[in-house]
Amino acid sequence: MLFGHIHKLSYNNKNNINYPGSMISFGFDELGEHGMLDVELEKDKDVKIKFIKLDERIFEELNLDISEINSEEELIEEINNLKLEKNKMYKLILIGNKNFKINLNKIIKLIFNKNIIKIKNNTKLNEDIYKMIEENSLKGFFIQEILDKLKSGEIDEETMKKVIEIGLEVL
Repeated sequence: MLFGHIHKLSYNNKNNINYPGSMISFGFDELGEHGMLDVELEKDKDVKIKFIKLDERIFEELNLDISEINSEEELIEEINNLKLEKNKMYKLILIGNKNFKINLNKIIKLIFNKNIIKIKNNTKLNEDIYKMIEENSLKGFFIQEILDKLKSGEIDEETMKKVIEIGLEVL
């Protein structure tokens, strides 16, 4: 059987359920190769299915752990040194613990690899917030205030992490 609507290719000659996917990719919600399925049906014979690639562009996501990088300049250099395939369009996802403030607009302007279409920041703050509470500083008071809101149930843990991360970047 051939089904539609799912844009991702999924087929197998031994499987009776196949998704041809979309014939061309329009973005990062349609990763991988795209094309069509050539299906051969003959009475009393196995179904033969062959994938025919129609689109040379391939959208891919690539994770880059920046835990060991200490500045935007190092990050830009690391991105510029990535070995990327020419026919692929990349969404670069920054992961790991960050040791510096990340300005995505600045980074996008300074990278020379035009195959990187998007950059997403999924990093986490690399600071021990419980040590900061002990500091007699604005950061320490801020963190204590947010943790008090967590304890009282005003906010959940996920919100607490986001608020602290944004607040510390501002401070």
